[in-house]
Amino acid sequence: MTKIKKMLETKTDGTVEQFYPEVHAEGVVGLGSYVSGQIPVGVTSVNHKTGAVELEASDVGAAAATHSHSAATTKVAGFMTAADKAKLDGLGSTTGITEERAEELIHTALSANAQIKLETVKEV
Repeated sequence: MTKIKKMLETKTDGTVEQFYPEVHAEGVVGLGSYVSGQIPVGVTSVNHKTGAVELEASDVGAAAATHSHSAATTKVAGFMTAADKAKLDGLGSTTGITEERAEELIHTALSANAQIKLETVKEV
């Protein structure tokens, strides 16, 4: 039979206080075999895979580590939509336009999700 002892600490003022040490489960002799199978530890399956699970990007809906996209054209989507590519290409012919027209073209070319603040800086 195991003998159980309290752990006590004497404070600087002479009082005695019980304390409980923090230990790792592997530091308690026999604990692993005692609780084996009695306490669920961790997950038992991931995406219906069991054992030593190694997930692929497709298992969690992520892109593969190496993947590519076609270059976008004004007719075919790639890294951006074809419509955005057409808008972006339209910005190339903006020499000699007013600041107001430039702002209008930039705002038109941005996707609806972009959150930017456009400020015009004028020389004094």
